[in-house]
Amino acid sequence: MYRTRGYKFLHVKNGSDAVDVCKNHNFDLILMDCNMPIMGGIEASVLLRKTLDVKTPIVALTANAFAEDKGECLAAGMDDFLAKPLDKDTLLLCIRKYLGS
Repeated sequence: MYRTRGYKFLHVKNGSDAVDVCKNHNFDLILMDCNMPIMGGIEASVLLRKTLDVKTPIVALTANAFAEDKGECLAAGMDDFLAKPLDKDTLLLCIRKYLGS
């Protein structure tokens, strides 16, 4: 889906890997799953924002769609919040919101 729209992406398996790749690469947007092994997306986002000072927009992807879950994501430094299951059009609209394309 991403490639057919002209987007390039890098997939990592957990939050720790996400933090590691952000140390060496600049991204236009980070889609961060909140529930990952080793390190979850909330913890990874806090490290990206507070330790590495990453300014890249971070969008939470989570099955936890309650208001308090959204608040936790935003408090961790995420810029937006999408609940699973994801609708393709909603996801693409969110990507366009941050990338302008």
